[in-house]
Amino acid sequence: MTVIWILAKSYEVLWRPIRNNEMVQIKENWTDIKGTITRIADSPDRPLFKAVSILVDEARPVTGFANFLADAAGKMLVVNVAADTDLAASMNEGGSIRCRIRRGRKPGDLFMKEESVAV
Repeated sequence: MTVIWILAKSYEVLWRPIRNNEMVQIKENWTDIKGTITRIADSPDRPLFKAVSILVDEARPVTGFANFLADAAGKMLVVNVAADTDLAASMNEGGSIRCRIRRGRKPGDLFMKEESVAV
């Protein structure tokens, strides 16, 4: 039996077992953040990505989408960015960043929408 994370509307994380042939719906979610890049490294889990650590100053909801990162202000988030992009090359540790991020299938998986970034 497999166990997965399910994000409830209250933003609490719940566990529940699934069957091997059961479909799981992932809710589209986006949050706009503003912060400071504190570290850029190769992602330990994804060979084609950089792991960008961001100390978040502001986190704002995006109209029409779930906001699973409403409490991100004041926290350090590690966001995945495709390594072979101009965006990854333009980021610098200590630099400011504004971007739109989303939570992936796993609670710790965060991804950046490349078209939304200002560094």
